Amino acid sequence: MASCPAEELKLVAFGDSTTAFRGPIEQVYSVRLPKLLQKFDIQAVVVNEGVGGSNTSRVGKHALARIDKVRAHQADWVIVQFGINDCWVDSGIEGGASRVALADYKKNLTEIVQTLQQDSTRVILMTPNQLRSDVARWRVDRMEDYVRAVRQVAKQQTVPLVDIWDAYSELSESERDALLLDAVHPNDDGQALVAESIATRLKPMLADRAPTQ
Repeated sequence: MASCPAEELKLVAFGDSTTAFRGPIEQVYSVRLPKLLQKFDIQAVVVNEGVGGSNTSRVGKHALARIDKVRAHQADWVIVQFGINDCWVDSGIEGGASRVALADYKKNLTEIVQTLQQDSTRVILMTPNQLRSDVARWRVDRMEDYVRAVRQVAKQQTVPLVDIWDAYSELSESERDALLLDAVHPNDDGQALVAESIATRLKPMLADRAPTQ
């Protein structure tokens, strides 16, 4: 019997500058992901809704202010990755205030998940990538609080988690640094790691999307 093509899957990559198209990067993860899923006989299109400098709040260019644009895509899945801008301390002073307080970050992430689920869209939460090894330790410690918050929200809301922070932890310091374009942003190798991690997480959940024989 000839195979029947599966319906094309639509995903949205919803995040900050680590998601957005970036000049020095040849292929961000949203570009790489369809090719990886195709290896599993899953046809997909991925829309990139990454905006540099954005956090989870509801003003200006930030996540909750533009979530209706994401919803308008009527995606099957939305991959959500925020946190670096939320946790950042602009004063540069250890103990200073983050752009978005931790409790507000958790509330915002929860609202993002629940809002997208109103449209029967499935959500994947993704932790941020790690920072370069020369970033101040207190900044890394602050960011880890936000990483733990993503894990908590994923568990509370019963949504899949792609733990990029944990994936970096499996590497040596020099290997982690080699995945970064600068102190924060993944380079092409880093974007490849993200895409592969997402594809691996999605594969068992999308098994029924493959063509039937």
